[in-house]
Amino acid sequence: MSWNSFGGDGACAFGIALRSNFRLQNLDLSHNNVDEASAVVLASGVRANTSLRSLRLDFNPIGYVALRSVLCSVAF
Repeated sequence: MSWNSFGGDGACAFGIALRSNFRLQNLDLSHNNVDEASAVVLASGVRANTSLRSLRLDFNPIGYVALRSVLCSVAF
């Protein structure tokens, strides 16, 4: 899903979908203009998901607060 430029709305949709998807193992959202607010929503989906093993958010302007939220969601 990298390089699609779906922005915040798309990232929020992924965050919501991840709450009920337990098959997806790898998700690459690099270069999609994911902003800080939508990355926090995405992190909540990652936190609820038990199957995701790899998440890439390279080259997105997510900021420190969202980065911390994402990192906390994947901490074991």
